[in-house]
Amino acid sequence: MHKRIFACLGFLKIKVLYIMRKTRFLFLVLAPISLAVCGFINLAHAQNNVEQTSLSGLKGLHLVVEKIDPQLNTPLLETVSVEKDIQATLAAAGIKIIDEDQMLKTPGMPYIYINVNTAKAGLVFAYHVQIEVRQGAYLERDPNIIVTSTTWSGRGVTGMVAISETNTIRTVLDDSVAEFIKAYIAANPPEKPN
Repeated sequence: MHKRIFACLGFLKIKVLYIMRKTRFLFLVLAPISLAVCGFINLAHAQNNVEQTSLSGLKGLHLVVEKIDPQLNTPLLETVSVEKDIQATLAAAGIKIIDEDQMLKTPGMPYIYINVNTAKAGLVFAYHVQIEVRQGAYLERDPNIIVTSTTWSGRGVTGMVAISETNTIRTVLDDSVAEFIKAYIAANPPEKPN
């Protein structure tokens, strides 16, 4: 009887050691992966906070809209109308749009850059919508050097739409502008009346 108990305990000991080794192996493999993922998420969050902070104190931005492909054949995506609509949307949100001369006189020469990049492939358009704020930044290694740098960027959206659905691209653009407005207002909250 005692031999059976010890044999059973020995088997349990081996089984427990096996499970501990497997668990340790899984822990040693999964822990660094988990930490890397969490670190990436925290880094992305920290980067987002830094980018948002870079919008703080901007009194005005110049607006630059890259030429949009005329093959889209929709009035909603003509470069001139997009630029006017975005100016109106930003102004309605309390964001001052300045002309190029004012921008050149503003410290950092800040501007919002909008690019709607498209490529026609048969019966569909591939697209990428990107919004960035660019301004002068000093190099840490040599503060005498100032370079134009992207200090805030939206998430960027890439997709494909049928030729008959190109208005979807305008919706994506409007959503990207809303993303910028949200970040700008968070960095420059309106003053509360006394």
